[in-house]
Amino acid sequence: AEEEAAAALARATGTLYSAESLGAARAAALHADAERQIAKAKKKKGERRGGGVADASLVDDLFGDLCLASPGGGGGGGDWLDDDDEEDPFWSSGPSGGSSSAASAATTSSSASAAATSISTAARRFLERRQLLSPVHPERLAAVGDAPPPDDPYQAAIPLDDGFRPPTCSCVAPRVLPQPPPRSERLAPRGGRGRELVRLDDALEAALAVEAYTFSCQHGGPWGAYCRLEGIANDGTLQLASPSDEEPVVERLAARLLCSLWARGVGELLAPDLDRIHGFSVWSVVGGEGAATEYHVDYAEMYRRRTGLLRPPLHALTLQLSPLGPADFEGGTFGAHLSGLQHYAAHGYKCRLALPPADEASKLPTPDWGRDGGWRYAPYAFNQATLSAGDLPHAASYVHRWPADTPRVVVGVNTFGPLEGVVEEETPQHSARFRRALRLSTLEGLLSKMPRKELERLVKAKLDTKRQQRAAAAAADDAAGAAEAGGGAQRQERRTLPL
Repeated sequence: AEEEAAAALARATGTLYSAESLGAARAAALHADAERQIAKAKKKKGERRGGGVADASLVDDLFGDLCLASPGGGGGGGDWLDDDDEEDPFWSSGPSGGSSSAASAATTSSSASAAATSISTAARRFLERRQLLSPVHPERLAAVGDAPPPDDPYQAAIPLDDGFRPPTCSCVAPRVLPQPPPRSERLAPRGGRGRELVRLDDALEAALAVEAYTFSCQHGGPWGAYCRLEGIANDGTLQLASPSDEEPVVERLAARLLCSLWARGVGELLAPDLDRIHGFSVWSVVGGEGAATEYHVDYAEMYRRRTGLLRPPLHALTLQLSPLGPADFEGGTFGAHLSGLQHYAAHGYKCRLALPPADEASKLPTPDWGRDGGWRYAPYAFNQATLSAGDLPHAASYVHRWPADTPRVVVGVNTFGPLEGVVEEETPQHSARFRRALRLSTLEGLLSKMPRKELERLVKAKLDTKRQQRAAAAAADDAAGAAEAGGGAQRQERRTLPL
């Protein structure tokens, strides 16, 4: 099975590697990794709570967070938790058409396959309707492209266990659905059989880079948006769909960043793949000293949560925006491995299959960081972008020194095809709606493990609390109305009295 998976993966990605690399260090690392994950979870819970507590406290916090947010992720209301709510307003929406309840939080293989097939059908319908604007490759845009969505993505996918299963698909065997290699020779040399990491200096106009940095620092947390591709105008500028009403400020900034990147060199590398691109996922994260980006490969987050399929992006881009010089910090170097999914299959999600060395001094993200010739590095630099094929696993080294008054800002961009793009557009990564969906997913997993009587008591208590809050709000409104009416009568009486 390992040899068949290796051969299938090699054919799909154009990369040749041995079957042994798929299982390298897997058996020896599994037990140690399990112990590490348990210890890490206990430590995180202890840090958050000041000691170990029951899951009920976390459930209570999550309920509180979610009741303060509308289904769209905005503030106020919380009306989704009603007495007659039979299905969740987020998970029941979308092309998959499937709902997820606390009683059945883990998706089965058959339902995951059905969801993947439904999403694939929606993607093909999108392609049939789409008319891209482009003077660059008009002959390509009339067709679906060279990689149309498969009829059954789950069956077309290749087994690849990266050591992680989303809680919504915990019963589904992990599989990967690779993307075709980029057509650009700089990103995929040797006819698509190789991979390369491209660095771009002065990736944005300097003023826009500073504006994006300032916005990210002041936003109060990560932000994200999805910009659907409309085409290329006659003057070569990128054309994107109009922003939605949910987070228009974030979406407008994301669109400006994309247009600037496109005009300053990125467009030349992505234009050959124009017919494959559905849209761009853009997000920003902020860190500082003591931070690190764990080893991983980018993938369509919500698509995997619905189908259990790991679907990498077509292209992956990072953008470094903190206005610092090389002498101002130490660490935080970005690195990507050119072996792509071969390397990822051997190391797994956050190196769960091949643990990094327990070296507190260096804090290396992988066992072979700095020693394997397949790594390509990009030290952090203001207004620098990196661009590669989307299936390259990557990480950022530990930040040993960083000025406290200058947060470390990184913007990420993934291009997605129509198969996964129609799902990612609904819930952009790191957006307000995305963060709420993750909290809801965590809550679902906790509720599914609670004893039935305890779950019933918890839900009843929450509904009672909400009724009391509504009654108190109604009483306050009535009192305010009565006071206003009384004040109006007194004013009228004063006007009718003789002087």
